[in-house]
Amino acid sequence: MKEILLKEKFLILSTLFMSVLFAYAVTRGIWKLEIAPVLKWSVSLFLLTGVFNVVFLLSVRPDAYNFLSILFGTAQVSIVFLFLATLVLEGLRIANVYTNMAGVIIMSCAAVLAVYSVYNSGTAPRVRNIEIASPLLPEDWKPIRIVQLSDMHIGMGMSREDFVSAIAEVKAIKPDMIVITGDVIDGYVEELLSEVSFLKELEAPLGVFAVNGNHETFFGIQKWTDAFEAMGISVLRDEYKTVKNDKHDFVIKGIEGSSNSFSEKQETNLPVIILAHYPGIFLESKKQNPVLQLSGHTHGGMFFPVSMLVKAFNKGYVRGLYQENNSFLYVTDGTDLWRGFPSRLGTSNEIPVITLKSKM
Repeated sequence: MKEILLKEKFLILSTLFMSVLFAYAVTRGIWKLEIAPVLKWSVSLFLLTGVFNVVFLLSVRPDAYNFLSILFGTAQVSIVFLFLATLVLEGLRIANVYTNMAGVIIMSCAAVLAVYSVYNSGTAPRVRNIEIASPLLPEDWKPIRIVQLSDMHIGMGMSREDFVSAIAEVKAIKPDMIVITGDVIDGYVEELLSEVSFLKELEAPLGVFAVNGNHETFFGIQKWTDAFEAMGISVLRDEYKTVKNDKHDFVIKGIEGSSNSFSEKQETNLPVIILAHYPGIFLESKKQNPVLQLSGHTHGGMFFPVSMLVKAFNKGYVRGLYQENNSFLYVTDGTDLWRGFPSRLGTSNEIPVITLKSKM
């Protein structure tokens, strides 16, 4: 019942929000241009579908996506880009330098960027190699390679074909450890279990570990935890596990929930790697001097200026590698992107391969 109420609340709020942006972009942007009325109506009707993109995604079965999901998603992203362009036009009007030609060019550029950003959001994830040398590791520490998967959003994101391809790419890398930092799915176990069954093919000498994200919470966190465990994935729900790397042990800890639910320090003299869906938890976790925290959730901020909002809501951590004192945080752009807002400019789907070694 709680999950259903969350879904309904999210549907209402997202639709209302997009309605406001749509109304502003159309009345103050599109309809202020001196262009043919048929073009104004066509663009406006196309944009109207974008208001209901999230409703569409949450109301149809995952296998019903494709052309319609691209149509609705492109319209939704276009609303946001044209809304931002309309703000620029308002500024030109206030400065008394507005011309119809300038309006047409700015709105056209915004539309082209919107379409490109949707295309870019659907490209295959690329491998990103990151090397981290930590002074917190023993001098004779054997370097390990960690593959991070995050934010696949299967059901409302990564297709089955892309998912299978990504799993094959991960297997080809032959990492020492695989971690999954949340938002694997967007649907219930009963709907998507067969779609994510390929996760059982993930293997690594030091183990495959995961934490849940907010989208697992929306669709039955306990059922998904049980399903992932049955596939051989160790789901850490505010838990520690000790892993042996050659001559040295280290601890891997999974943090579930927001920074407000960060658990008390567990005393250990071993190096600690933290998995947390929310990067903002680093404000608290760094006090425990972990070697590394791996997070997702932000999708890299997607594009400017949305990235500024993402930064504010995630305690300043958006994408890439951060170092504070001797602790590192890596925030991935994500393996894929939620189709509830499929847009990327300056970011890309990625599979990070982190080589963790000692700093001599």
